[in-house]
Amino acid sequence: MREMFRVLKPSGEIVWSTPKRNPFFWRNFLAGLPDMLSIRKQIRHRVFGPWIGIRILRYGLGIASKGRKGIYTFLNPLEYEEILEEIGFTNFQWKKTFAGQVWVNKAHKPTIV
Repeated sequence: MREMFRVLKPSGEIVWSTPKRNPFFWRNFLAGLPDMLSIRKQIRHRVFGPWIGIRILRYGLGIASKGRKGIYTFLNPLEYEEILEEIGFTNFQWKKTFAGQVWVNKAHKPTIV
């Protein structure tokens, strides 16, 4: 995060995402089933069958497993903000996405540091 702050131009913004603590990626998969099974959406996105959803689920379960093993650390927004403020970022905006399992953050680098 320090390196992103260093290379970001003054008044620039970063947008990044991170899974919430104890993510439940099965919820993402189940929430996406209607889209995965919709022929119209499969044609529109040129993705046929539920295979992409299964691949995304497997990827998400791998992330959750690495979190349980301590390879990844999932913090809550306040913990991230403490770190980001210490570095120099300001104006945090948080939103949940992917069936409420992932935090998306937007942070600002002040014009004068």
